[in-house]
Amino acid sequence: MKDKDDNEIKNRKKFSENFKSILAVKEITPYKFGKLFFPEKKKSTIGYYYLNNPNITIYNLCKVAIILKVDITIFFQDYLKDIIELEKVNVDNYYSLVLKNIANNIKSLRKEQDELLLDLEVLSNIDSSNLSKIENAKSNLSIGLLTRVANTLNTNIQELLK
Repeated sequence: MKDKDDNEIKNRKKFSENFKSILAVKEITPYKFGKLFFPEKKKSTIGYYYLNNPNITIYNLCKVAIILKVDITIFFQDYLKDIIELEKVNVDNYYSLVLKNIANNIKSLRKEQDELLLDLEVLSNIDSSNLSKIENAKSNLSIGLLTRVANTLNTNIQELLK
């Protein structure tokens, strides 16, 4: 259990560090990022929030990636050597694509390991109906939940996002 918690903390920390680095490279302050995230608001501290409370959902992670024009996997890389520029894309289309990739990767890994959804439920402590929604690209999961699935399948979050 401790390893799973450590991995979740590691993924959250990795997101925060990479988010901060990408903001610096793009010369965007967390406050300015907040204005880009919520353009209709007079002010927003969402940039600071994501630096300090990075249990972000996949939908919002897609939105962050689009705003910063980077591929979603960059937030979980160990080293930021090359920042892949993302082409202009609609957030809902990108989110749908990311969810489908996650779903396909989880399903493939589960089948490779000859696990049933019920096995994954017991091992991950995630309800099988939620796992089914994830495998069918119908669930907006968080970094924490995605980390638990990755741990259970003996992989990492970046592999599930590819």
